Amino acid sequence: MTNRFRFSLGPLLLIAVLLSTGPILAHHAFLSEYDPDQITILKGAVTRFEWANPHCHVFVDVKEGGSVKTWDFEMGGPGILVQNGWEKTTLHSGDVVSVRAALSRNGSKKASAREITLPNGMRLGAASPVDGGPQ
Repeated sequence: MTNRFRFSLGPLLLIAVLLSTGPILAHHAFLSEYDPDQITILKGAVTRFEWANPHCHVFVDVKEGGSVKTWDFEMGGPGILVQNGWEKTTLHSGDVVSVRAALSRNGSKKASAREITLPNGMRLGAASPVDGGPQ
């Protein structure tokens, strides 16, 4: 009975290990996606705030010329953001914020947020890898 249990546990452990590596393998390196030498500050209205692992995202409508473009600002994960003073309810749709961020290398409307200034003037770090946040 013990041998049969040991043999059936082996494949289950293998499957568990393989399934748990998915998020790690899918993760990207900061420098391959963002340029730490191309920092900008953009101001606009929050349209959505996603509080999720491995990265939180804040989507902001920014006026550019005569049109409005939605930017996706990537941040650190919830755990590190909480250490920087964030809460799941810190941002709301319609909040006007300023975001200091490293631009995407591919020219898309995506950037790695470094610091976000809230409507009340408070500045919160966004846990960017360039500022010591997780890679």
